[in-house]
Amino acid sequence: MGIEAGIGTAIATTAGLTTATGGLTAAGTALAIAVNLAISAGLSAGAAALSAPDQGPRKPSRTGNIKQPLSPHEVVYGSVRKGGVIFFVSGSHFANTRLHMCIALAAHECESIEAVYINGQLNELVAVVPSDGVPPYGEYHPELGDEYIMYVPDTGHARSRFSAFNWRLGTATQEAIPGMVMDCEEWTVDHRALGICYFYSRLVYDVTDDSKIWPSFIPAMTVRMKGRKDIYDPRDESTGWTDNPALIAANVLETLLNVPRERIDTDALIEAANICDETVPLKGGGTEKRYRCCGYFSLEGEPGDWLEPIIRAMAGTCIEHHGDYYIHAGTWREPEVTITDANIMGAIRVRTATSDRERANVARGIFASAESHDQPTEFPRIIHADGVTEDGLELEMDINLEFVPSSTQAQRVAKILLLTAREGRTVEVGLDLLTGLDVKPWDTVTLDLQTMGLSGLFRVIEHKTTIEGGDNPAVMPTLTLREVSESFYAWDEATEEQELALASPVIPGSDLEPDNLEYSVAVNSSNAAFFPGTVTATWEDPALIDFDAIEVQVIMHFQWRPNSLTAWSDEVIEANGEVAPGVGTLALQVIDEDFAGSSFEFQGHVIERVRVRTRVTSTSWSDWTEIEGDLRAPLGVSKTFTPYSSKTGHKIGAVKMVWNPPADITPAAYEVEAKVEYEWKQGANPYVAATYVENRARVKGKKINLVLWDKGKPGGSTQFQNHTLVYARVRSLNGDGTVSEWTNL
Repeated sequence: MGIEAGIGTAIATTAGLTTATGGLTAAGTALAIAVNLAISAGLSAGAAALSAPDQGPRKPSRTGNIKQPLSPHEVVYGSVRKGGVIFFVSGSHFANTRLHMCIALAAHECESIEAVYINGQLNELVAVVPSDGVPPYGEYHPELGDEYIMYVPDTGHARSRFSAFNWRLGTATQEAIPGMVMDCEEWTVDHRALGICYFYSRLVYDVTDDSKIWPSFIPAMTVRMKGRKDIYDPRDESTGWTDNPALIAANVLETLLNVPRERIDTDALIEAANICDETVPLKGGGTEKRYRCCGYFSLEGEPGDWLEPIIRAMAGTCIEHHGDYYIHAGTWREPEVTITDANIMGAIRVRTATSDRERANVARGIFASAESHDQPTEFPRIIHADGVTEDGLELEMDINLEFVPSSTQAQRVAKILLLTAREGRTVEVGLDLLTGLDVKPWDTVTLDLQTMGLSGLFRVIEHKTTIEGGDNPAVMPTLTLREVSESFYAWDEATEEQELALASPVIPGSDLEPDNLEYSVAVNSSNAAFFPGTVTATWEDPALIDFDAIEVQVIMHFQWRPNSLTAWSDEVIEANGEVAPGVGTLALQVIDEDFAGSSFEFQGHVIERVRVRTRVTSTSWSDWTEIEGDLRAPLGVSKTFTPYSSKTGHKIGAVKMVWNPPADITPAAYEVEAKVEYEWKQGANPYVAATYVENRARVKGKKINLVLWDKGKPGGSTQFQNHTLVYARVRSLNGDGTVSEWTNL
């Protein structure tokens, strides 16, 4: 597909999404839930997460974008990598060689955009303003202010000339992006996307070769971002960004479910927030917070479903009690009340775990974080060994912990949920009024019912008031208790923490790598553009049938000067390109289009490296297949020769050698060599003339004290005289064994 036709198709498929002033359309979603019963019903599901952690469907990916005319708003908490909804696409310039695209990330103000990924690769970005005279502006534009700032991949990367980015964080007063307004006539100063955090990309295509940089036409672009920043913390009465799940749960109640702040119990919230911020040791050293929460959800479906993954991330609960909401994080709480036969006023109902799901002895499930390459990934299974022995087989419980940002936290949470579901009996009991009023949800109580032989430690998971007594009705608190143990929350990182078995995004194996790589160079001695030459790489595609592209990288060193000057300057350019499967070759122009001038001269072309690899998917690659190119010799600094007059063993002397790496290249290692002429003798024997060469390969660093020791000569006490150091030299060494010319010191 040609560039012009491709952009036209993209615009057509997103018709109706180009109005950004009011944000995206929220399909069937209301932020305010007016009926309190709807809130309570939703929270009941969240409160039951420990007793029956029901799991919703997994998200297919955190690393892609979607295009559709209507989409519900998304809410982002903590730090996540994600794509979003493409809500604006347009082309500009000659033959539509510039593609402008806006991606909605969140329907609220966010803290920051931390990083940008293109086709799964992290791109380090640098800020550029028009007065810099570099991409994406190219020429010096002092008339444009710094508000025209854009962000481009770091200098030296080919994509710095073919892509530029900016974003808005979703404030209520944000302005349109000036660089986009200047470059895209369909986007005006009135297109502000108020309240929408969005990402803007501008991609530049070569109209003569639409596979040169972006063979898939529109690359997959995602960001790592920090989400909501309006989260209230009652501990210091501040408002800002956090990944504390207790505070996030309170924010969902207040901002999305319209629960007034005064109805969220402050003491419980402070206690839960402090528990989440506690540190726990890690097996490999260091610590992490006990509970963190990082994820996002769409504002659709049951409101209670929005809370559940947040509550589950801290193995906690959110319970409505007498009109107030209590948020708790999973931890052991000492019992405060003892319930005996004397306190019983109503029926007692006891239920034990009966289903295989409740009696599970193995917990498995997913989490998502940077360590899992931002994809939902299975954490190590938690196995209750005694339970497996008792049941005679493994019974698994699936737990979705996609809002948990580390495998170690996921393991700790999974253990709590597994043991609570398996070991806990549930007891419903009616109490006298005074005792019932003395406890509240999430308290731990001691149950000591002698008449039923029922005793143990229990947690209050539900507290309601009923009317009992027939002709003589009385108010009776009824508690639902869940058996609990301090061992549920105990964690020994030395014996319980398991290493995450994770597939690397680099997939090893020669069957995935391109093979038989060769290259040729066509150099330019002069050119009207800053174009020192072209490197043509050829290879054989891997046998893998289905893959995205072959990526090619070339690094060339050279010297240049304008025709009007006599002094030469050193320069290095890294050129990158990619081609679709089945092509097998790429003529990669080593060019920097941002140098202005009439014509240039070039000399001293040196290829540092040519390499290719298979991009299997947007998040996985093969290893590089590479050829080390010509190497420049090191830069000599000094040598100091110290001759020995006598030594035990045939140690003739030592040469201290110092050098610097060649300009703009760091070789894999260096090879050093020294040659000496001398005379030697042992005992009363006469002196004998000799020559010796000492060679040392794979030297790291930039200096060495090279001892000249001829181990082929006899040992013992030896005398030396008339030393002459013939040479001391060093050369660069590539990883594949190729070498540069020698540099004599």
